[in-house]
Amino acid sequence: MSKRQVLATVVALLVIVAATGAWSVSRVLSGASDQAGHQWALSEQDAPVISAYLYAGSHRAEAERIPCYCGCWDLEHGSLLDCFIARDGGYEEHASFCTICLDELADLRGFLESGQGVEAARSYIDATYSGLGKPTDTP
Repeated sequence: MSKRQVLATVVALLVIVAATGAWSVSRVLSGASDQAGHQWALSEQDAPVISAYLYAGSHRAEAERIPCYCGCWDLEHGSLLDCFIARDGGYEEHASFCTICLDELADLRGFLESGQGVEAARSYIDATYSGLGKPTDTP
């Protein structure tokens, strides 16, 4: 394959990714800003989103045992935790605009607060969300 063909393939893939809305081109290139170039900050999110992030951060071991069904495996997420907390320990903005991630965390929270435990939450989440598509590879 010539350099020109490789470049054309890369450009075509970026156009496809941008067109499908999986990632914005600016997010792919900068890794830190939204489509308009603004820095994402948890403090600028709505109260329910902030609450979800704080809950995920304080229940990392439990969220790490829950698969996510939103399609974020394509972002190399390994569990629901990765939708909220980045591998470097900071916040991952993905869950702030993903209702599936937020709903799964709310379900996990409900099970934990009712004393049913993470295993019951996992069973419920698997049964409820498995029809949405491929989950993260969560052991």
